[in-house]
Amino acid sequence: MKRENGFGLTPADKILWRELKSKGYDNAINVAQSLHKTQAIEFVAADINRWGYSLIEEEKLRPALDVFLLNNPMFPNSANTCDSLAETYWLLGNIDGAISGYEIVLKM
Repeated sequence: MKRENGFGLTPADKILWRELKSKGYDNAINVAQSLHKTQAIEFVAADINRWGYSLIEEEKLRPALDVFLLNNPMFPNSANTCDSLAETYWLLGNIDGAISGYEIVLKM
């Protein structure tokens, strides 16, 4: 029961996690859209956000960014998803991305 084996993810996120492990995190949006369409899987912004932060805790910043990049377009009216994306850009040293994300949050 280790986090790197998907422990702690919701059932929907665990299915997405398995797919991303085989297809790559950089393809997260397409994979999630396909799962939603073919298997009627519904995702929850807060659950995906927790997953992204668990990746940050494991120092897997690039996969965390891909998870937050997935979460943001799926839930475009969520200040929390924008804030998490901006924070991850900041952690990766992408200051322009972080500023852009935080500006969106402030407008919300």
